[in-house]
Amino acid sequence: MAAIGALARGFVYTVSVAGVTGERAGGGDGLAALLARVAANTRLPVALGFGIGTPEQGAAAADAGAQGIIIGSRLVRAATESEDPAAATGALVTGFASALIR
Repeated sequence: MAAIGALARGFVYTVSVAGVTGERAGGGDGLAALLARVAANTRLPVALGFGIGTPEQGAAAADAGAQGIIIGSRLVRAATESEDPAAATGALVTGFASALIR
């Protein structure tokens, strides 16, 4: 982890679960410890991804110490399930932003 933290640029993408990318219903156990461990090994912002599909999950990630969240699968789903992908993804981002702004 120290080697990754030393070589990383921009931010460190931290994977919240072992498995494949995508949204999940639960999760969150041990996130604070994981994020603290990653942060201790880098001077970059630590972002959390995999399994974040709702604004509430995004807020929980921030509460656990994430300095950013990755919501790629959720954005793709919003775009592909909508007649107006730009509006759907815009609304989704707005929802996440509202949950994260403190």
